[in-house]
Parts: sequence; C-alpha cells; structure tokens
Amino acid sequence: MTTKPQTIIHIGTPKTGTTSFQQWCFGNRRRLLADGVLYPVAPGKTNHVKLPAFAVTETFDDELFNRAKAKTQWEQAALRQSLPLAIKEEIDKSQPKFVILSNEHLFTRLKSIDEINRLKVFVDSFSSVSRIVVHARPQIDFLVSNASQAVRMGQVVTTDFFLRDHIGPKHSLLGLSRQIAKWEAVWKRENILVIPFKRTPDILDPIFEMVGLKRSSYPESIRVNEALGWGTLAIANSLIRTGVDKSLESNFRVLLKSLPSTDRLQPGMEIAKEVQRRFDADNCALIKRYANRSCGDLSPDWKRYDLPPNIYKLEASLELSEDIAAAFQFALDLGKKSKLESEVNRAEAIIIKREPRVGFLKRLLRF
Repeated sequence: MTTKPQTIIHIGTPKTGTTSFQQWCFGNRRRLLADGVLYPVAPGKTNHVKLPAFAVTETFDDELFNRAKAKTQWEQAALRQSLPLAIKEEIDKSQPKFVILSNEHLFTRLKSIDEINRLKVFVDSFSSVSRIVVHARPQIDFLVSNASQAVRMGQVVTTDFFLRDHIGPKHSLLGLSRQIAKWEAVWKRENILVIPFKRTPDILDPIFEMVGLKRSSYPESIRVNEALGWGTLAIANSLIRTGVDKSLESNFRVLLKSLPSTDRLQPGMEIAKEVQRRFDADNCALIKRYANRSCGDLSPDWKRYDLPPNIYKLEASLELSEDIAAAFQFALDLGKKSKLESEVNRAEAIIIKREPRVGFLKRLLRF
C-alpha cells in the first residue's frame, strides 16, 4: 500500500435507510471503484457485519455474530487476525482514494470507549484520515419504523412499545447525545458528521459530497425493509402471542413480507408528543455541538402524527389472537400462502368491527 486512502465510516443509526444504502453501494461497487471509491467486501459482502464483531469485547450467539462467523471468543480472535490482513490486501489491490464502511450495529453494539477505540486503531492501520457519519432521526419516527422490525424479531407491539419507562435519553439506542459523545471522545468532534434524517433522508447525498462525486451520474437508490402496515402488525401480534411464529420459524418473515402493508402505523399526536418530549433537551444539547444545525432538526414533522391513531387496534387484535393464528396456520399447512394475502383486509375488519370470529374462520378455510 503506497498512499493510504481516506475512510468514511457510516454507523447508522438504524431505521434510516442503512440497508438500502449498503445494497446500493454493493450493487454499484465496480463503478464506485472506477471513480476511486472502494466499498470493500472483506468486512462483509453487503453489510459490514464483521466490523462490530471485531470491535466489541463480548461476543454473543445471535444473528449478527453468526453472520460475521464470530459467535465465540475463539472465532472472534481469528477474525481480529484475519480482517486487518484481508482489508489491507483489498486496498493494496485497488488503490482507492476513499474507503466507505457501513454498519448500523456499530452504533448499537459498541457501548464503551474501549470498543470504539479498538475500531479506530483498526481503521487507522489503513487510513490517512477517517471520519464518522451518523444519520440521526427523531426518536418517535424511529420507534414507528422500528415497530416493523420488532415484530419481525418476534416482539408484540402495542402502545407499551412506545411508552415504556426506559424510553428516554439514557436508552442505549435512542439516547443519541449520550452515544455520540463516546464517538466524539475517540474520533474527536471535528471528524464526526451528524446528518439529520429530517433534512437529508438519503445518506448517499452527503457521502457523495465527501468523496467528490456527482450524485446525478449514478442510479437512484431503492428503499428496502419498508415498514409494515398496521393490519400486518396486528396479524403478526396474533401469531407471536400464540407462539405460532416459533413453528413457522424462517417462514415467519417471509409471511410478513408477503402481506400487503398499506396503512401506516399511527400512534397519534398524544403518544408522539409524549415520546419526543422525553428527548427534546438531550437532542438540543447534541445538535448545538455541531455547526449549521438547529434543535428542530431532531424534531419530527408533526403533521405526520396529526391523524386518528390506529395503534389501539393492535391491542384489540390480541383479543382475537388464537382464532387469527389458527386460521393462518391452517392455511399455511395446506400450502395456501397466496390465500393469506387476500385475508389481511378481512382480519382488519374483524379487529375494527368485532365481527363474529367464526365467520372469519369459515371464509379463510373455505377452499
């Protein structure tokens, strides 16, 4: 390696289009490299999952560490030996001006100064300079979007999902100021760029500016992992509550993806303001640390919440859990997955009108 590249590390936060960004970078990898920008595969093919696995102190047997093949201390030790060599080889071969790294779990999993410093030592080994990019959004917006991910992971979502006591500035994921302060302690504030999602929803725009490329000369990005509608969330609640998701296993996420998602989950203005109020002072303290930012950058667009709430319908769906889950399980057992799609709206009608349950079952099971 002759001249070391500049490195940009995109650390999320989650639910800001990180998967879309990562898939776009990987899909345009050859073209980026022709313009002097490397999106490496050594840390992970699309999502650089090996970065948090490399940096954290304690490993876990979960999806992240399984994908990084570092779920034990021995596997992590091997990763810490192999990853620096692999990325150095990739950089030596391509000789880029810039390297882009991206993983949202860097924000959620690296909890200590030591862990963040371990990442910096690794990045410094192949970089002339490195900068952190944080894409931050209002906490209530995050929670609404994250409700879909929560049910995909087997968690029931109701009003309690938003109003839990620990939802506040000290929350390890939602407390933006507290978490970003740790990165400031290691990387220094001048090397950290906080991008408000409200101002700039597509993180490609500022990153293109950082590497000196024209955004208009590249393809548009496509949003993935879109939020589920409230009707799909209600059905998922029923399946989770009755334990059906455990029998569906990997098919559970496929099922959720196949169901239509039209009506956005709406907590309503009262819940939205209660949630965001908990973070206002902390968010303002964070945003004032950065030039050309205002406290309003981390406030939601309140017009989005000035609508009748439908979150209470999720709680109503739990009263029908056994019947809805049994019907869906029966249809799946018969290989009638396509029939489920047409039944979502009917399930919504039951939840709203308390229609006799047996009528729903008869319709769904009529083949």
